[in-house]
Amino acid sequence: MKMVHCLNQNHSHRKLFNKRIYAMLIATCMLIGGCAQTGSELVAETDAIVVQETHTPKAIATATNIPTIPAATDTAEPTELPAQESNEATTIRREQVAVERDENLLRGTLIGDGEIAVLLAPGAMESRGSWMQFAEYIAAMGYTVLAFDFPGPFGTSTGDFKYDQVQIDALAMIEHLKGLGYEHIVCMGNSIGGGACYEAARIDPSLAGFAIISSPVESTVEDSAELTMPKLLVTGDELDVKRVLEETFELIPEPKQYVFINQKKHGTEMLNTDDQLRDTLVEFLEGIRNDLDLDQHAQVSGDEGGDQGTTEVEMRRENIEAAYEDRVVRGTLLGDGEVAVVLAPMFELTRSSWMSFAKDLAAAGYAALAFDYPGFGTSEGNFDWNKLDKDAAAVIDYLSKQGYEKIVCIGASSGASGCLGAASLRPEIAGLVLISDGISDPTKIENAELVMPKLLVYGDEDAEVTDIMDALYAGFPDPKQLVILAEKSHGSNLLTESDDMQPLLMEFLEGLRQE
Repeated sequence: MKMVHCLNQNHSHRKLFNKRIYAMLIATCMLIGGCAQTGSELVAETDAIVVQETHTPKAIATATNIPTIPAATDTAEPTELPAQESNEATTIRREQVAVERDENLLRGTLIGDGEIAVLLAPGAMESRGSWMQFAEYIAAMGYTVLAFDFPGPFGTSTGDFKYDQVQIDALAMIEHLKGLGYEHIVCMGNSIGGGACYEAARIDPSLAGFAIISSPVESTVEDSAELTMPKLLVTGDELDVKRVLEETFELIPEPKQYVFINQKKHGTEMLNTDDQLRDTLVEFLEGIRNDLDLDQHAQVSGDEGGDQGTTEVEMRRENIEAAYEDRVVRGTLLGDGEVAVVLAPMFELTRSSWMSFAKDLAAAGYAALAFDYPGFGTSEGNFDWNKLDKDAAAVIDYLSKQGYEKIVCIGASSGASGCLGAASLRPEIAGLVLISDGISDPTKIENAELVMPKLLVYGDEDAEVTDIMDALYAGFPDPKQLVILAEKSHGSNLLTESDDMQPLLMEFLEGLRQE
C-alpha cells in the first residue's frame, strides 16, 4: 500500500514549537535521562504492512534440565519450537502496520477495535514503546489505538528524522486510519509528537480531538481559528514548557482543557510515576466518546471472565529505591508472587520499555520490578558501563530484603549484560534471561557459578549480537537454552515484534515457579 501525502508549502515549513526550549529539553534528556529514550540499539522490524507477518521461530537447544522448555536433542542441529497459537486467549486485535510516506516507511502497532481511533505520537529520541502500556490500557476500554515511530534511529521506521516533517508523518498515519474506515480520530502527542498533533489538527480540522503533553507549542489566534475540536494541553513542572503552554491555552478557542501535573518529569515519563496523566487522558477520551454518543465496545472493569478493573485497581504498585555507593536505582514494582522478576532495560531506555510486560507478569502472579539505570529515567548517578552489574545487583538485593527467595533477572541488550554480571555477583538467583546481549565479553565471564537455569534469545538478523550470544551459550554450564527467533528486532523490541517472545519467557518463568 503506497501512500503519497500532499502538503501545502506554507505548512511544511511552519514553526511547530519553540525550538530553543525544545533543544534545551533534548539536551536535558541526553545529560540526565529525563525522557524515555530509545536509541541506537533499535533495528528494523519485519516489513509487515497492515496485517502482521508471523514467523516460525528457530531454536538451537543443546542442553538438558531446562524447566518446562522442550528438552535438548543430542545433535547441534536447530530444532523447531512448538508452533504458537496467535493469541487465542487474547481477544484484543493487534497488528503491525507500515505506511509509505515519500522516502520514508512509517511503522507502528495497531491495537484494539473501537469506533474512535487514537493516534499516539512519541517524542524525539523515543519510540512507540513509550506509549505501549497506555495503548493497551485504552484498547481494553474499546478504543482503536495506533502507536507509531517517527523516522530516524529511535524506532523501527525508516528514513531521516526531520523536525519540520513530524506533522506530515502524523498526517500520513491519520490518513492510514481513515483508509481503514475510521471517522473519529484523536491525536495524542508527547513532546515533539504534541507539536505534530497540533499542526496535524490545523491542517486536518476533521480530527475528533487532540492532546499535547510537555510540548512547547506556540500559537496565535489566527493559527488556531479552525481548532474547534476538543483540545487538551498537559504539562509537568517544567517552567519554560509550562509558560508556553499556558500562553497557547489562552489563545486557542473552546472547547479546551489545561492540566498541570506537579511532577518534574517530561512527557510520557509521567505515566510511570502514578495514574494522574493516564486518568487525565482517559477522561479526555471518554468526554469525546460521550459527546459523539458512541458505544463502548469493552470495559477495563472486566469481561465475561472476571472483573479486570478490580484487578487493575488492587494490583500492587510501588515505586522503589535501591541505594549503594553514590547511586540510587529507582524502579516500579508491580504485583506479588513467589517468583520476583527483575527487568533491566536497554541502553538509553527506561523502565517504561518493560512496563507492558511487567503488567502481564503481575497479572500472571509474579512480582515484576522494572528499573531505570542511573543516567536515564529517575535513577540518580551517572550512567556507567562498568556498573551495569552492580546496578542490577542492587535491585536484586532490594527484592531479597523484601523476602523474595526466587528472583529471576531478565535483561535486554546492555541490560542483559547487567543481568549477566549481577548473576555472577549473586549466583543464588533462580534464573537468568539474556536478550540480544551485544556487549558482554564471553572470555571474562566466570561461568562456573552460573548454575541457575539460563535462557538466551536473539533475532537471527541481529548480526551485531550473534557471535557474542553464541559464545556465551557455548561457555555456560547446564541448564541452558539458546533460542534464535526469525526476527530483525533487537532486545525488548522482540516483545512487540514477535508473537513467540512473550510465550517463551512465560514458559521459562512458569518452569521456575513449579520447581
